[in-house]
Amino acid sequence: METASCLRDALKVLPKSSPQAVEVELHDGSHSFLKSYLYIETEIERDFKRKLETLQADQIIFLCGSSGDGKSAILTRYSKEYSDKAVFHLDATHSSAPHQDAITTLDQLFTKMSGIQLPLIIGINIGMMGNYVEGGAEEHNFIKASMRAHLNNKATPPNHIYLDFEHYPKFSFSDSGPISVFAKALFKRLTAKENNPFWDLFEQDKHTHNDPTLTANFSLLSMESVQDVVIDALLKSRLVKALSVTNQEMKEEKSRLREAAALILQQLQQSFPGIKLNGHPQNRLAHNLSLTIPGVEAKALIHCLKKKLSFSTGSACSTIKVEPSHVLKAIGLSDDETFQTIRLGLGRSTDNGLQISDFLIDGIQQMRK
Repeated sequence: METASCLRDALKVLPKSSPQAVEVELHDGSHSFLKSYLYIETEIERDFKRKLETLQADQIIFLCGSSGDGKSAILTRYSKEYSDKAVFHLDATHSSAPHQDAITTLDQLFTKMSGIQLPLIIGINIGMMGNYVEGGAEEHNFIKASMRAHLNNKATPPNHIYLDFEHYPKFSFSDSGPISVFAKALFKRLTAKENNPFWDLFEQDKHTHNDPTLTANFSLLSMESVQDVVIDALLKSRLVKALSVTNQEMKEEKSRLREAAALILQQLQQSFPGIKLNGHPQNRLAHNLSLTIPGVEAKALIHCLKKKLSFSTGSACSTIKVEPSHVLKAIGLSDDETFQTIRLGLGRSTDNGLQISDFLIDGIQQMRK
């Protein structure tokens, strides 16, 4: 059992003791007493444990999220207990050998599992999941399709269980303010006055007048009202960071979609110089393209490409007859041109635009034959 000589030394384990701390499997069975004392079981861990208790041979449990959110801590905690009932792959982000990348390691894992009558438990970052969807071996297309469905918030196969940290928010709100069940439980355990090694060291330091500033702050932290203030401050700092990240992501996504739209337009106009972009070339929504294609009826093109691409016509329909779009007419298009206009809406699932332009070029060529 590890011990500490004073409170300050003991508190050094705090950043490493939450489920958010990165943890690796220890084959010698050694554990930190202080770290084990502070461990808080989270809601996602309870759900994970329930899934383990009802495992079936063909199931895969994907414990997924972001780096440092606690996947490895949970998997390490249960891998030995259930080692005879399931195969655990603790970190799909890393390769199993220096000469392999993570995608190759996953390919080998899934191939190996096809011949083993045991369920698979895998920890994987969302980013890595997206990489595997794009780069994994074709023989594992079923698993790749399942991952893609999860990333797009669609239904997944019943034998694939996804426990995603994004679905377990660390903060919630009540009429009295923000709540963090995890932070509250951690503070309560850290400052408990009975059977608590941290409190024992606090009392020791206070008695010997060692580190008076730290002991005074620790005493304050034991007060529930102070804990609530700290939780409120944690939430505010997290929101500030999230807003900063979100703004940056929005800028990057806007730039990416604008580049994709520009590439689609360039490829189409190179193949068919008569295609016209409607609206201002720069001052427009980054994800939107309104294109008039001379000689091609928009509805017919949609029907031609319905199995490959989804897009809209530039006209509005009444209950009696199809009428030219008054919006397109207002910007100068003739009646015939409005019926030859399509509207493309790009989004997160859009790649660099080459596939979209290839589909459209092929469809237009077919329509003009």
